[in-house]
Parts: sequence; structure tokens; C-alpha cells
Amino acid sequence: GEAEEMASDIQLTTDGGMLLTGTTRSFGAGGSDIYLVKVDNVGQIEWAQTFGSELDEEGYAARELAQGGCLVLGAALHAGSAYLSMDPDISLTAVDRDGKLVWTKTLEKEGVQSGFRMTKIGEDYLIAGMQSDSGEAADTDPLLLRVDTAGNILWERSYPGEDTFDYLSNLIWNGSEIIATGLWSGSGQGGVLWMSVDEEGQVLSRNILAQQAGDLVGKLRAELVQRP
Repeated sequence: GEAEEMASDIQLTTDGGMLLTGTTRSFGAGGSDIYLVKVDNVGQIEWAQTFGSELDEEGYAARELAQGGCLVLGAALHAGSAYLSMDPDISLTAVDRDGKLVWTKTLEKEGVQSGFRMTKIGEDYLIAGMQSDSGEAADTDPLLLRVDTAGNILWERSYPGEDTFDYLSNLIWNGSEIIATGLWSGSGQGGVLWMSVDEEGQVLSRNILAQQAGDLVGKLRAELVQRP
């Protein structure tokens, strides 16, 4: 497009193709919109769809649904110049096999709540991200949610730290536990947050790996908090 497009996630599909989930400013309803692109096994576009409003939306991940189509994870954003000040809410969108909208909902909550990655657990879906009641960078907590195929929240867990900038950006379900990783930073130090939780979100273990000085962490914070 004439403006910018960004892909945040790529997922193999059962027909041998791929789903790319991201954000576009070239197409859609205005501002930024969720951009979902289906390609075949040689990368040729089968269809491309946008989802959004005149406000800003971003797309982060998509996973196939058992009945066909897929569930798309994104964010609904409000006015602001930086990500946290835009008061993001988690959005979920279900589409059919042709990428046509089936339903969409926003999991509205006071303060900041955002999900960056999604994976399947049984018939449900796990979402990893962050939340902050205050909207301050030093007051973000790792977040996990489990939702069903209709986007209903089955459970929601946050894992508070003290005056730290924490979030989860990736996760897997290995059949017995959820492994989630992300960023931890505080007091000029930072590292990789590594958590293991059970299928109800109860913590089994929590560690900080590869702790290092704050210069790299500062760059990661700037990417999330201060991007245009």
C-alpha cells in the first residue's frame, strides 16, 4: 500500500498455506487497522482483509478454528501519542474460511490491557500480554487469559511485580503446562522473564534469565512504549 504495513505473526494453515497477521495504514476504515492476509504454499495471496474503525487497531496473531476460519487477536487503541497512553484493549475477531467477518468483540477494561501472542490449549485459546491499572511504564504486569472459541474469558491472571516494566510476548502449551516468556526490567536492570504455569494459570515457577544492564532493555521499552 501507499502507507505502511507490518506483519506481527505468521501461522501455517491446515491446507498448506499461511496466515499473516499485522497492521495496515494503507487500507481499511482509517488510522491503522488489523490486516489479515492468506497466502498459498508458494506465497501467492488468496485473500486479504482489514478489520477496524476510524480509530486505531493493530493485529498481533491468528489461529485456525476447528470449524474453519480463524480467531484473530488484536488491540483497540484510543487517543494518545504512545502505546500505553493510547489505553489499549484486547480485541478478538472471528472470520470464516474466506476471511469474512463472523463476529468481533473488545475485552474492554479500565487501564491498559493488551495481548501480543495467542496459542491453542485444547478447544480454547491462551493469550499472553500485559496490563496496567495506572498506565505507567513502571507499573505493567504480565498477563495471561484463556478464552473459548466465542471469545468468552474462562480465566484471567496477572502476575504483579513491584515498580517494574514486565510483559509476556510469547507462550506455548506443551500438554501439561504453559510456558510464557517476555521482558522484565526495573532499577536499571533487565532480562528475560520466564514463567511456567498450570492450565488454570497458577504459577509453577518464575525466573529472570540473562539479566543485563538497562541499555538493551531501554531499547525494548522504547519500541513498545514510545513508538509512533
